[in-house]
Amino acid sequence: IMVSVFGFGEATFGIIQTERENEYEFTVKRVGNVTQKLFRMKKGDVIGIRGPFGNGYPVRKMKGKNIVIVGGGIGIPPLKSLVLYLLERRNLYGDIEVYYGARTPEDVVYKNDLKEWKKRGIKVEVTVDKGNEKWRGNVGVVTTLLENMKVEKNTVACICGPPIMLKFVSMKLVENGMKEDQIYVSMERLMKCGIGLCGHCNIGKAYVCKDGPVFTLKELKKLTERVW
Repeated sequence: IMVSVFGFGEATFGIIQTERENEYEFTVKRVGNVTQKLFRMKKGDVIGIRGPFGNGYPVRKMKGKNIVIVGGGIGIPPLKSLVLYLLERRNLYGDIEVYYGARTPEDVVYKNDLKEWKKRGIKVEVTVDKGNEKWRGNVGVVTTLLENMKVEKNTVACICGPPIMLKFVSMKLVENGMKEDQIYVSMERLMKCGIGLCGHCNIGKAYVCKDGPVFTLKELKKLTERVW
């Protein structure tokens, strides 16, 4: 979706469907003028919302398959929505694994959700680039969590995060034996119009806002020689 703060501008966010009917969430990281303003807003203030735009992960196509979910940084929100969807229909899918990387322990979001997913039978592993004296978890980039991962034939991957992370996670998954058409990538591009007219988010002949943001790695390589 595109979220507007009137008089300041628009920013793009992935939406999260909650367990409550007719209610959605989006997660904001304070990184620019629009998000700075959002952090200063209070209950009752009015914002503008356009969308939703684009596609999502092909959950119907993934029925019966094992699913590996890899998120980096603030790329985890769209993946939270996917996990909630899968949990609501748990009997329709195989094993579910979640690998999540953040810069520091303070940057790890959805801590309570991660604990809840573990309780409900999902394998969850979290790592940070730089730990501190209180951190007792993994330290290293998210690809380190995938080093010893065994890929069954009936497995697909859904990944979301910054471009550099998408690049190396994709490479690691292929190295581990996953085919390019089994890897679903949610691309980050600067969206403007949201309807494929302005060209800000194009990848070759495709537009992230209209044709994406989710593409298979195979599709991306057909669209452009320089994916990342």
